[in-house]
Amino acid sequence: AFLIAPYVSYQRYELRNMDTLREVQNKLRDEVNRLSTENNELEGHTDRLQEKAERVSRAEANLNEIATSQGSNATALLGIVKENGEIQDEMKDLVKQQVVEQMMTIVIQSDRDQDFHLNDQEIDMVLLRVRSLKGVEKLDEDKMRALLQEQRGMGGLMQLIREMASNSEKMKMITVSTASLQVED
Repeated sequence: AFLIAPYVSYQRYELRNMDTLREVQNKLRDEVNRLSTENNELEGHTDRLQEKAERVSRAEANLNEIATSQGSNATALLGIVKENGEIQDEMKDLVKQQVVEQMMTIVIQSDRDQDFHLNDQEIDMVLLRVRSLKGVEKLDEDKMRALLQEQRGMGGLMQLIREMASNSEKMKMITVSTASLQVED
């Protein structure tokens, strides 16, 4: 009896600490409710995705119909659109290169006293001329001014322009546009 008494006490302790059947059932209900809510949300997402997929399918069918009526198919049309995008990118790169070339000329022309060092007035002149370049849509003047003031000497300025030509982060201060360009015959 002395050996069984501690074992019985231990079992009673464990039974008291265990969740009751009602508590377990309530926890299971809560989990079922949570999963049901998630399932409803996922069904909603699935329904919306199916609607979007159907719209895309209809749009593709419409494109195919238009393309077929004009003697080609949607694949060819999409290929032309992609090629146009590539040409636009090439044009932007060319405009960027032209801007960089013109910047070299602008820096040299703006050095009025020809001491190969830009003072504040000459930096203002550089910014004014860069802003007026054909193809320059937007210029971050604060960044450009800071870089020009940091690299006032001609060697540093030419290095800055070379870095811009290599399409680095520094070129992002100038936004170019091909919209203002005209095709020359």
